[in-house]
Amino acid sequence: MGALADALRRLFAFYALQIRLVWEWRPGRVALVRRAVVTLAVGAISLGVAAYVLPGVAVRDPGTAATVVVLMAALNALVRPVLLALVRRSRSSA
Repeated sequence: MGALADALRRLFAFYALQIRLVWEWRPGRVALVRRAVVTLAVGAISLGVAAYVLPGVAVRDPGTAATVVVLMAALNALVRPVLLALVRRSRSSA
């Protein structure tokens, strides 16, 4: 149980650092919001193009595309550190 608690503590510290770095980003909060909006728009447009090109994939409206992009970004942000922690843990036990 101690190893799991340690891994969770490190994961929490990682996200706390990421949030602090984003909040204190040098160009300022307006630039951060502008970047987030542009990233969301590009992701939603890309998803729309992919849905148009790929048969069997459909996007009902731009709101749905934006929601999917946000969910994919959140999943990506969560999965990578967890996988890295698991890899590090498996290397230390080998």
